[in-house]
Parts: sequence; structure tokens; C-alpha cells
Amino acid sequence: MHCRAQNKNKIVKSKYVRIALLISLGVVVFIYVSQISMVSTQGYYLKDLERQVQKLEKNNEQLGFETAKLRSLSRIETVVSELGMVLNDKIDYLQTGQDAVAFKQ
Repeated sequence: MHCRAQNKNKIVKSKYVRIALLISLGVVVFIYVSQISMVSTQGYYLKDLERQVQKLEKNNEQLGFETAKLRSLSRIETVVSELGMVLNDKIDYLQTGQDAVAFKQ
């Protein structure tokens, strides 16, 4: 009888061990799949950010060209001409204490 009780205890313990192993395996698989999913999502997010960086770099380059074009001497001369500005050869300085102020006559 004692042998049967021991066999029954081994079987019960064996069932509990198997159930615990299956539950542990299920938890490990769930964690693994969750991690893979998060890594995949982060990969897509990273690719999207890289595309945005490339787009902004291209836009920045375009703005640099536009700035250079607008700052060019020929562009400034054209705008001065369109606004009717003229070159003043005579500049008079008004002395007021420590500061000097120029005015056009």
C-alpha cells in the first residue's frame, strides 16, 4: 500500500510539475511574442522618423538655396531699383552729445 501512495504522490507531483512547466512555457512565449511585436513597431517608427529627417534635410537645403538667392548682390540691386532707392553721396552727421546720427538732406 505504501508503494501505491508513493506512486500516486509521484503522479500528482508529476502532473503539477507538467502544469507548472506548461504555464511557464506559455508565459515565456507570450513575453517573447510581445517583445517581437514591440521591436517591430519601434522599427516602423524609426523608419518613419528617418524619412522625416530626410525630408527636413532636403527642405533645409532648399531654404539654404533660397536664402543665398535672396541675399545675392544682383537681387538686392534689383529690389533697390524697384523701390526707387537712390545712392546718397552726401551724408551729414548731427552731433548730439555722445551719439552721432546721420540724416539725408
